[in-house]
Amino acid sequence: MKRLLIFLAIGLLGGIAASLLYDRYGFNDLVFFRRCAETSDTWAASLRQEGGACFVFAGSSETRIGIDPATMKAEYGVNAINAGGNAGFGLRSNLIEALPYLREGDTLVLNIFNADSLNPDETVTSAGLKFNFIRQGWGFFSHGLLPADAGNISSVLLGNVSALAVDTARLARPYEERYRYHSHTIIHPSGWMEVLYRNMAHARPGDKAPSMERPSQATIGEYKNLSERLQRQGVRLVVHFPVRFAAPGNRVGQAMQALCLTQAGIPVLRDPRLGVISDNACFADTSLHLSGPAAQENSRLLASLLREGQVWTESELKDIIRRYVFADGGL
Repeated sequence: MKRLLIFLAIGLLGGIAASLLYDRYGFNDLVFFRRCAETSDTWAASLRQEGGACFVFAGSSETRIGIDPATMKAEYGVNAINAGGNAGFGLRSNLIEALPYLREGDTLVLNIFNADSLNPDETVTSAGLKFNFIRQGWGFFSHGLLPADAGNISSVLLGNVSALAVDTARLARPYEERYRYHSHTIIHPSGWMEVLYRNMAHARPGDKAPSMERPSQATIGEYKNLSERLQRQGVRLVVHFPVRFAAPGNRVGQAMQALCLTQAGIPVLRDPRLGVISDNACFADTSLHLSGPAAQENSRLLASLLREGQVWTESELKDIIRRYVFADGGL
């Protein structure tokens, strides 16, 4: 019996070790976005040597693909760090990825698609937990955004069966074909990930009616808690709605989301696009990923808004919503 237990323990430890090795060197999402993050590490270190406050962008791949800190610095004198992750990691994990970059006097720019993105019931993914562990070790739990419970710890240590199955099936292909971003992608020294695909060339914006739902009080509480936590570190929180390919009428839904946050005391960057671009030429491979030229323009606009400290006011947002309600064609 004792020998059996020893063999079982050895097998378990061996399985955990194999899982951790796969996460670090074989799990394509984790491997690729770790390369992006490590590039941002180098960029951030160079900014810190120069001194001055920084704007740290947190979000998913739309952040990593849509924001070039080099353009912001060269053309506007804005120090920015791109800490964008992957939507499959979940917003909390992507937020955790950005936190170690912050220093007193900085601003965290949190990219969200709607105010409900920080819902306290948001699903935590094993890929996100594994990415946080690879980047920060067990210290990622110290931020207080995820509990160090048995479920989360086991998700870090145990294998991701679906990802392993997909990656194993792709082993017979050339390296560039095993993961879509191993090719047709440039990771620039600033941490900006430029996507060279042009899959959106013939896409059309959907005509789905914009959502006018307000976020729950629990969700608003999450934003307030995050803002207060950051304030204690001398860091300011600003929320931003990244752009997506959609019909112009969808802007009113984002205006409503922005209004809810603004009324709760959470500043929202005054981006006149309100999360919508209707020109498919501005997008690369998905309705959320900007093309290279569009990412440059996006970076210029955001740098200008941040440098001037422009955020929405309640009256501006109410006026936008009012004009939509009383105008037949929407915005």
